[in-house]
Amino acid sequence: MKSIAEFVRDGISNLSELQDALQTAVRLEFSTIPPYLCAEWSITDGEDPDDVGGTLKDIVRQEMYHFAIAGNILSAIGRVSKIADSDFLLKYPTNYLPGGICQPEPVDLKPISPAQIHVFMQIEYPEFTPVADKGADTPATMPRAYLADPLMGRQSSTKLCRHS
Repeated sequence: MKSIAEFVRDGISNLSELQDALQTAVRLEFSTIPPYLCAEWSITDGEDPDDVGGTLKDIVRQEMYHFAIAGNILSAIGRVSKIADSDFLLKYPTNYLPGGICQPEPVDLKPISPAQIHVFMQIEYPEFTPVADKGADTPATMPRAYLADPLMGRQSSTKLCRHS
């Protein structure tokens, strides 16, 4: 199956490719939920003055909506999502999210920390130009600016993953 970057670069020209792209999206969206939940659940009640736990809960909801929308569209165009397949779930830690998305720092099920927040920023940072930005002269996303910020103390890798 194509990577997400390949779907974006090459486009989708038939129903089967659309179904494959949506199945990849379902798996990708689901794969982000466990790391966010583990971080949220690590925050002790009453010790979260900045409401980081609430922010993480909101992000989880967004990921769940994306997961549901991709699954519903997939169902509407005639394919049952393969969420019960043995290869659907990721094994953490991982340096690859579904769709061939390379993660320089491993995505893992860990408590909240500055390092884990950086991993979350990396998850949300696209390694390729989003479809809506094709041909635009402006940076694709704000996370690019955050990840390149010297105050964050880290630089992001922008290389696409290549599976052998």
